[in-house]
Amino acid sequence: RFGDAVRGTMVAPREAAEGLRGLAQNGLSLNQALQALPTILDLATVGEMKLADAALGATGVLSAFNLQVTDMSRVGDVFAKAAAISNTSVQGMVEAMKQASDASDVFHLSLETTAAMLATLAKRNITGSAAGTSLKNFLQEIYTQTPKASEAFSKLGVTVTDATTGRMKPAMQVVQELADKLALLGEKSRTDFIATAFNERSRKSANALTSDLELLSENFKTVTDKAQGFGRAFAEALGRSTEGKLKQLI
Repeated sequence: RFGDAVRGTMVAPREAAEGLRGLAQNGLSLNQALQALPTILDLATVGEMKLADAALGATGVLSAFNLQVTDMSRVGDVFAKAAAISNTSVQGMVEAMKQASDASDVFHLSLETTAAMLATLAKRNITGSAAGTSLKNFLQEIYTQTPKASEAFSKLGVTVTDATTGRMKPAMQVVQELADKLALLGEKSRTDFIATAFNERSRKSANALTSDLELLSENFKTVTDKAQGFGRAFAEALGRSTEGKLKQLI
């Protein structure tokens, strides 16, 4: 199985073995690590990352979103597709997801929703760990509002819980409602609301996501509907390049 995973890639067997060890060190059994290895090789190739970093990032996402090893290819595809449609790299997306994933899990965002939001932030050059931290704080401040923020949301007419069930509304729905209400305000009133409801660490996310709602929706549709198989296809395309063929030959 190890030979099948490495054959035809641009990764040397010794490097692939290090990636396998990294997966094992992150808690995967040997069989699970062998199952995940092809995705890790593709992710490292597409993102020009060290195998250990790719393994750490991908397994961390599995844990944060309560996914199974069988979802590893989904994780790799979403990382690669989100990076491809934005102004960030695969490595930048991995770094951003490390920071954002815990909050995303707590507030019930899917992997695809989180990736779409991070891709939208990247269009405004908010990338890497800074993007993940900003999104994490944005989510925390939406769902665990200070009294001051709660009053601002109430005046704006935006709620974050369903009146019937009492459950948290999905983040995409909250952002949609927030963007619709803010669009009715003048520039100063909008700026005042953002300054009141969000702190300095999350204002960039609040501005970007509510201002670029159409882009956010497009990104979500893309990473949901068009990501499957993207990482493998991208890695294969790189393998057909002159540099890729040389690496395979070596």
